[in-house]
Amino acid sequence: MSQILNAPTILLALGVIQPATSSEVSGFLADILPDPSAAPRGALVHDFMKEREGQGHVIRVELRGGESFYALTLAGHRYLTVGQRKLRDKLRFFLLRDAHRVRFRSSDGGATRLVGDAPTLESSSSIKGCAANNFGHSVPRVRTYWPRISRQFDRSTGLSAPSSDTFPEWLSFRNRRQCELAVGIERGQFKLDYEGLAASLGVSVKIVSQVSRRPARHYRSFSIQKKSGGERKISSPRVFLKVMQWFLDDFILDGLPVHSSVHSFVTGKSVATNGKLHVCQSYVGSIDIENYFGSITKAMVQRLLLENGFLDDEVSLISALTTLNDTLPQGAPTSATLSNAILYGFDCDMAMSCEEAGLVYSRYADDITISGSSREAVERALSRAKRQLANRSFRTNPSKTRIVSDRARQVVTGVVVNAVAQPSRTYRRNVRAKFHNAAKQKTPAGVEIRALAGHLAYLKMFSSLTGSRQIAALERDLRKVRAKKQE
Repeated sequence: MSQILNAPTILLALGVIQPATSSEVSGFLADILPDPSAAPRGALVHDFMKEREGQGHVIRVELRGGESFYALTLAGHRYLTVGQRKLRDKLRFFLLRDAHRVRFRSSDGGATRLVGDAPTLESSSSIKGCAANNFGHSVPRVRTYWPRISRQFDRSTGLSAPSSDTFPEWLSFRNRRQCELAVGIERGQFKLDYEGLAASLGVSVKIVSQVSRRPARHYRSFSIQKKSGGERKISSPRVFLKVMQWFLDDFILDGLPVHSSVHSFVTGKSVATNGKLHVCQSYVGSIDIENYFGSITKAMVQRLLLENGFLDDEVSLISALTTLNDTLPQGAPTSATLSNAILYGFDCDMAMSCEEAGLVYSRYADDITISGSSREAVERALSRAKRQLANRSFRTNPSKTRIVSDRARQVVTGVVVNAVAQPSRTYRRNVRAKFHNAAKQKTPAGVEIRALAGHLAYLKMFSSLTGSRQIAALERDLRKVRAKKQE
């Protein structure tokens, strides 16, 4: 083994792509070293891993097909030099970001790729199905997997292509006990404090501590124009914090309660399913929560987590990583899941009272819709919703409070619901024009293609448009545009 390939170098390579086999570590070293021939063979790395396992620097997290998969412990991370720790953190975060972009969702033991660009309206991929704060081996019925980073270096696919190898249920480890071994604590003592989160992500304790103590340094803020006028401030987390928030959303907060009447940020639901509930109603009433995310304070988040069984240290860390200036930031991936859980009690009350009154209730983020055959009943329900929201420190926007009869156009979260749930005729005409113009261009832009795909995906959400001539025409135009891009 050459001098450059000392113990810290091999541990660094493992720490970046873990969990990984000895041959994968060897291959990674060959890719990053100036002289690929200097990389040790897999057999030598395997012997090294067995030796370091005895010293507590690595643990074997899986044995599959005769190959052992290893991950670095916190003791192994501390064995690295300061410079190597910083390098490992940086590489690890950026590769985790890439892995998240091609993550998989499994609901029946298999895995399917999450594809397509974000729809034109708000959406989320938060997953539900397990008890909050349950760090056990059992995977929920529906779970988001992140592909192993080491598999992303397969030359047949490339870094940005998905892998079918999705075994890590805890990013670096298989189960709670392995997390405990990686941290170096007794059985049953694992918690998501600085060390627990660092071990799970495969980064240093120091970087977790730094980000959580000064989260404001890890956001970039900008404004976007609202359709109704004015501006909306977006606070987007930078890579290190965003990866932490993705992990929390996919693995930790996925068991927080969300009511069945909620159609925002929930798998399998959308503005289409929300609008469909209110089709052919005599009266459709709606109210809008003002400053939706900004009204949810850090204290509310902490109370929610405590009520759902999280420990004090976990509550402190999670609330620090998911709030900005003591409120939920619009732009953080965790804000959607937390907001749904914060309003769970409100949704329960409104759904029950509306059902008793023969009304239909639904919520899509800050948009609350109540419909039925009696205008007076809808008015009473909307008044109740305002009171309940005020009791929870939420304000409603008077200019967006309205009740529309079936004699006028009834719109629910951008969807016309008078006869069937579908986007407005104006929107569909505009989309048709965009596709037609793009199909006539000689060199369409990549950004434009993604935007068109987003429009098409949005329209396909509506069963009333399934199999329609318009969808078929849009699909033909999109194929033309993509074919021109490849020329």
